[in-house]
Amino acid sequence: MDNPTPEIIILKNPVAVAEYAANRFVYVSKKAEQEKTIKHITLSGGNTPALLFKMLTSHTYKNLINWHNIYLWWGDERAVAPDHSESNFGLAQKLLLTRINIPSNNIHRIKTELEPDTAAEQYQQEIIDTFSLTNNTPSFDWTMLGMGEDGHTASLFKVDDNFHTHNLTAVTVHPQSGQKRISLTKRTLCASKSITFLVTGKNKAKKIKEILGKNEIATDFPASFIRSNNGKTVWLIDKEAGQLL
Repeated sequence: MDNPTPEIIILKNPVAVAEYAANRFVYVSKKAEQEKTIKHITLSGGNTPALLFKMLTSHTYKNLINWHNIYLWWGDERAVAPDHSESNFGLAQKLLLTRINIPSNNIHRIKTELEPDTAAEQYQQEIIDTFSLTNNTPSFDWTMLGMGEDGHTASLFKVDDNFHTHNLTAVTVHPQSGQKRISLTKRTLCASKSITFLVTGKNKAKKIKEILGKNEIATDFPASFIRSNNGKTVWLIDKEAGQLL
């Protein structure tokens, strides 16, 4: 792990974590306007992103973001229909996408109505067709990630051969449920210019300590290895998740 050491920011509760991320959204949007560029942002699923999505549609934030300059992507997706209750896209569609003025061409979802292998291949091709690649790798402007109680992130569950694949996307399998997932790979995620982990809740505290604690180095949890190669990696955590640090 030669990548720069992550920055750890501990906030009082999940709402404060979501608010921090919402302000970051505004910053990225303003940068896009200043630079007259498109910014590529990768979303995740989960409870804290749900808070974030609701916040972004509030009166406080709704008019501060120019969605025409932002392309939205997803770090991973379950192999379920896009309107399924477990769909990361479905969550964003319900809480965010239907409530903002974003062009449909700016939304790049993983087409989970297809077979997982086909969906992963198509998503990889969509990335290749959209980005100017460096060393055959895209560079997302900002990637948001969560972390499971087992230390997984996106849908990368094990540090194995598949974890180190040269592909941009991968089909993975949840170790307990056997459910298939489509995920961006370590290669793709680490090429992001900025990575922000959003992690809240006391059930995450033990893994946070193992991954981020000063005297412990975790080597077998995928989240340990996801750091921006050339930019900043930030862990936004609430007090409960950070209580053992």
